[in-house]
Amino acid sequence: LNGVLSAGNTQGFHARPNVGLNLNYRPGKLNVFGNASLNKGAQSVEQSILRYSDGKALDQDNPMVERFGSTSVKAGADYFANDRHTFGVLVLGNFYNNNAWKDNLTIFRNENSAVADSAQRSKITALSGNSRLNYNLNYRFADTSGLELTVDADYLTFDGDGNNLLENRLGLPGAPDVLQTVTRSDIAVWSMKTDLSKNFKNGFKLEAGAKWNKTDSENDIESMRRTDAEWQLDPRRTNL
Repeated sequence: LNGVLSAGNTQGFHARPNVGLNLNYRPGKLNVFGNASLNKGAQSVEQSILRYSDGKALDQDNPMVERFGSTSVKAGADYFANDRHTFGVLVLGNFYNNNAWKDNLTIFRNENSAVADSAQRSKITALSGNSRLNYNLNYRFADTSGLELTVDADYLTFDGDGNNLLENRLGLPGAPDVLQTVTRSDIAVWSMKTDLSKNFKNGFKLEAGAKWNKTDSENDIESMRRTDAEWQLDPRRTNL
């Protein structure tokens, strides 16, 4: 039994910690292994822009805060039945999330005046995440004559979703124009492959193989707009 535990942190305006664990256990013919890692972080951005156009000045302030995190896992086992036959199973996973908040304020005024004519505020909330899982079964045959056969069966899934909320307000105060967009992605992949190789004493090697895979994919986007107190579906930005 052996393993490694690691941890660290990067400190700026926000902390970015990480931790990882790697384990391996082999009691005889069975070898069990696994690892996991966790990462988190955040960043803040301050941006100010002053533009001049046709006698007008546009004074813009764009603060943003983004938080993100990911988790990766791996677990598997190999069974060495004898010198020729090995059976294995493997699971891989990755999970990611990202949340961002933006608040844009633009002040409009004459180029030679400090008095504001009007203002526009745009707020954005963007939440997203995805998960990936891969399941694998494998078999390996090898003998002393140089003959080797491998067989792999895989099943992979990807699930992703996002929610973007955009709020525009022209004039302070004023009724906001709100647009919400929701996205979803579901992907599944089945795959099987086999490879056969033969090494000859004169250095010549013969290889052959076959592979089959099938993919199912479904992607949806739904947009809704709120001008008063009610939400209305926007058919131009929706595929439901």
